[in-house]
Amino acid sequence: MKILKDETPFETRYLKVSDKNKPIEWFLSYPFAPNYGEVYLATVIKKMKTLPVYFLDLGDKKEAFLPSKEKIQEGQKVYIKIEKEARFHKFATASLLSKEEVLKIEEEGFKQPSLENLFKAEGFLIEDVDEENRDLFEEAFEKLVDLKIPLLTGAAKGAEIFWQQTEAFHSFDIDSAQSSASFSKINEAAIEKIADEIVLRHLSGNLVIDTIGSKRVSFQKPVYKKLIQSLQEKEVDVKASGISPLGFLEVQIKRTYSNFYERFNVEMKQALYLLRKIYQDKRQFITEIELPLEIEGILKGVLRPYYEKIRDKRRIKITLQRADKIKIKERKNDG
Repeated sequence: MKILKDETPFETRYLKVSDKNKPIEWFLSYPFAPNYGEVYLATVIKKMKTLPVYFLDLGDKKEAFLPSKEKIQEGQKVYIKIEKEARFHKFATASLLSKEEVLKIEEEGFKQPSLENLFKAEGFLIEDVDEENRDLFEEAFEKLVDLKIPLLTGAAKGAEIFWQQTEAFHSFDIDSAQSSASFSKINEAAIEKIADEIVLRHLSGNLVIDTIGSKRVSFQKPVYKKLIQSLQEKEVDVKASGISPLGFLEVQIKRTYSNFYERFNVEMKQALYLLRKIYQDKRQFITEIELPLEIEGILKGVLRPYYEKIRDKRRIKITLQRADKIKIKERKNDG
């Protein structure tokens, strides 16, 4: 397998594909945020008074919190590993490295592993996206924000899966739509597709699946076993699962990466588009920008380092507006 890479000043997108160029899993790496699996030599800022939790400074405006029962002093430096990535309203979660891991780092010299180096260590071939695979790459990423997942091949062709996300859980609703297959066939194909999407989109937390057909436990059991088997084959860390009294399939998956919809939703895409447009405006024709509230929040929060850098360098007036879309004023090209 290989990994396709698309790098910009604001984020690096990776797409793991099979030998047949089938998208398997996505990754996003932000230079201004701690990414899952990275190791840092962090400084302890403070400890919460009521809980065994420490706040860490990772350097370069990156922060995380560390749940640990060990006694650590403020100002002390510790080696940590990122276990859960940051979300818009939560810090990244870290864990302490073991004594053996620390000794190995000190013997070999500390080098903060990038996501790309981790891929290479696992034996993946890294290729930059070019004209030949650009369409495949962009199409795969665009599909990741779709809320309707069609079943395009096999016996259940024509059926659909509707995916919704809230703060508490993800829900999948299986719909027979235009498929003439039996409920069992549709459920079986949809469960396999849902398992693929869970891996591809990095979904985690609480998931609820509404199958079609009878809600009796005897009817749901084979579907439930298929789901658990598919997730285990894909090495998904399932913490708990079962069939609810109402006949829904329920799964709880350990969180590691933030899922694609959280990290690359509509507002984030607009903000990144805006930053790219400003960054590429080498002749500085952009003079003023009006931003919707959501975009302004993301630029000042998640994308703060680049927002400040570009704003100060380009000397652009950025105005907060309750606008429906981004409005950009450009200076006319006299040349």
